[in-house]
Amino acid sequence: MADLEEQRKRVEEIKRKILEEKRKAGEGSPAAPAPPEPAPVPEPPPVVESAPAGPSEEERKAEEAKRAEAEQQKEAALKAETEKKKAVEQQAAAEAAKKAEAEKKKAAEAKSSAPVPSPAPAPASNNTGSAVIIQAYCQALHTAWSDGVVSKDEQAILQSLRATLGISLEEHASLEAEIRMMVYMEAMDFAWKDGSVSPQELDVIDALREKLGVSAEEHLRVEKQVRKKYSK
Repeated sequence: MADLEEQRKRVEEIKRKILEEKRKAGEGSPAAPAPPEPAPVPEPPPVVESAPAGPSEEERKAEEAKRAEAEQQKEAALKAETEKKKAVEQQAAAEAAKKAEAEKKKAAEAKSSAPVPSPAPAPASNNTGSAVIIQAYCQALHTAWSDGVVSKDEQAILQSLRATLGISLEEHASLEAEIRMMVYMEAMDFAWKDGSVSPQELDVIDALREKLGVSAEEHLRVEKQVRKKYSK
């Protein structure tokens, strides 16, 4: 019985030592690391809608140069057209003046060769001659005013032509006013024929209006007619 009690004590002692060793071993070993936290999932960057890129400085300059060149070409075409028309009209005026002089001479010869004066109306040839004379003088006026300025040489030619054709100063003033408006309307028509007027063309039109003595009311009336023509 004493031996059994002794063995039981020894077993308890062994168990105590084992537990003591386990406790010491547990205190000396490092604590198990905590499991790592999951890495945060990065949020996708916000989608930014980029604005459409505008033209570069080189493209803008090229466009401006192209626009300026087109305006210069249009202005040069207007000038060339005016000069060409002036040359044609000068030739036509010279031919018409020659024809009018021949008609006038013919009418004078017919009148002087008549044996007895007649109170009957003037012959048709005389009326025809008068119309030709007016037409010839109008062509000469148009040629002189086509660039908006009548030079001293052109004034001398017109004065000589008036004396030759028998055009009075009153007739001259009336015909000249009509021709100035005709020249201005032709210039406006040319400027508006593509549907718009550039700043350069506006400058040319303004300068011509001042030279021709066209009033603001007359300008608006002509512009209205021309724009109506090309708006159809």
